[in-house]
Amino acid sequence: SQLAAAGITIVSGAGNSGPGWGSLMNPADDAAVIGVAGLDKDGKLAAWSSRGMTLWEEPLGAGRAGVDVITHGEFWGADQHNACQHQWGTSVACPVVVGLLTLLLSSLPERQRNTLLNPAALKQLVYAGSSP
Repeated sequence: SQLAAAGITIVSGAGNSGPGWGSLMNPADDAAVIGVAGLDKDGKLAAWSSRGMTLWEEPLGAGRAGVDVITHGEFWGADQHNACQHQWGTSVACPVVVGLLTLLLSSLPERQRNTLLNPAALKQLVYAGSSP
């Protein structure tokens, strides 16, 4: 929340402890963070992707939600030696969201772009641009 107050947007993987309900990890459960879950190579919610509410507040309080968007989290990519490597995980899905936001913001005139450079506005853009 302190980073969000300073205008810094955080995109965080929900975790790779799925599929159980309540497997969501922090900081993806923070309201100021864009929480990302992953799709497998077939475009389905990956079994390894964390989901659901956090459980550590229970039984005395409600859990926190944290998955804001689900995107590709499994694919083949280059490793550090320029060879192919199977990559998977919610951390692999995060750059997809960051890239999307970067491309969107770069297409806007600077004046309009500057009005959107805050965590709440960027999270809203993710929501508005996502489809069920």
